Amino acid sequence: MSWIEMLGWLGAVFTASAYSMRDMKLLRTVAVAANVSFVTYGFFASVWPMLALHLFLLPLNLFRLSEIIATTKRLRHSKGGATPLEILRPFLK
Repeated sequence: MSWIEMLGWLGAVFTASAYSMRDMKLLRTVAVAANVSFVTYGFFASVWPMLALHLFLLPLNLFRLSEIIATTKRLRHSKGGATPLEILRPFLK
C-alpha cells in the first residue's frame, strides 16, 4: 500500500468516526482532518472530483468550528445579565 493510498484510508477513517460523534466541536475537528487527508489524497492521486469537494468542505468546516469555539467562549465569559438562551438565540433557528 502506497503512502498516497494510506492518506485516502486515513480520510475514510476520519469521516466514518465523524459520523459517530455527538460532540460538535470534536466532530468538526475530525471533519477538518478528513478534509485535509482527502485534499492531499485527491491532489497526489489525481482524483479531481474528490479534491474539489474537500477543497469546498474544508473552509466550511473551519468556519463552523470557529463558530462553535466563539459560542463556547461567549457562554463561558457571559456576565450575570446574559442568560445562555440569549447567547444561543441566533443559532436556534
